[in-house]
Amino acid sequence: AVVEEEAVEMVPLEEPDKQELIDYWTPYALRFQLEMMGAAAPQEDATQRELVELYWEALSREGKEHDEVARRWLLLPKEQTPETAATIWFSCLIGRSLPEGDLQACLCSGEVLCDAINAIKPGIVPKVAREEQMVSMSSNRRNAKMRENIGQYVDACAELGVPQRDLFITADLFENKNWKVVLKNCHGLARHCHYDIEGFPGPHIGIRKKSGRQGPSLLQTMSSSADSVLGTISSRFHSASTESLSPKPRAISRIDPSPSTKPRAASRSDEFQHSDQMVTTSL
Repeated sequence: AVVEEEAVEMVPLEEPDKQELIDYWTPYALRFQLEMMGAAAPQEDATQRELVELYWEALSREGKEHDEVARRWLLLPKEQTPETAATIWFSCLIGRSLPEGDLQACLCSGEVLCDAINAIKPGIVPKVAREEQMVSMSSNRRNAKMRENIGQYVDACAELGVPQRDLFITADLFENKNWKVVLKNCHGLARHCHYDIEGFPGPHIGIRKKSGRQGPSLLQTMSSSADSVLGTISSRFHSASTESLSPKPRAISRIDPSPSTKPRAASRSDEFQHSDQMVTTSL
């Protein structure tokens, strides 16, 4: 009996540039980008893959589908505040709209921050206290959970390598003691995401290079130069130390002491002088 082989339909693999949009971009981010590009509004029930196709077509019409910057950076309004830019970025990361005007109130529970950084690095904050879980809690326990969320977010930022100068303490946000530092952290994290977090293709905001990856920063360049100089100095010091430790022959001459160098017997006046010093000392 001849067994007929079943025809297996081969699903074409998406090209990497398009696949990254499927893997990382939320429907909210894709809709926002299409709106800013002036494209026709997609259907309300459009799936994420359909939104990716629409966004890819819009990029292709401008010849920018393979332009890393054009594809990954959000098109923000020309006149917008740092708080508005951070609000848009967080909304695109977590896939839902945040109310404009009071970002501090949206972030003070820490839930949005944890969701955002989990979108950047999945699982970096494994346990997040949710609003629906905290509703029935006492005020003190609820506050403790929100503080815990914020602390986990800051720890995750540090783990990802966000510079110390761009971090904040829990009270800066939860008690609104220093909102400027918190807002600085939001943009510091966004800037750090450009090229320093492997595998995260956006969406991005902030000042960036027009094309290509960023080169080494000035600090990295200075560090490399310093390492090179220190290596040279260390090598020279090792050579000099080796030479100094090597035994060298030296001439030894015996010189008889001259009369002027021979020890003389203590005089009577010396004894009196010594006694005076003893007396003075005892007084």
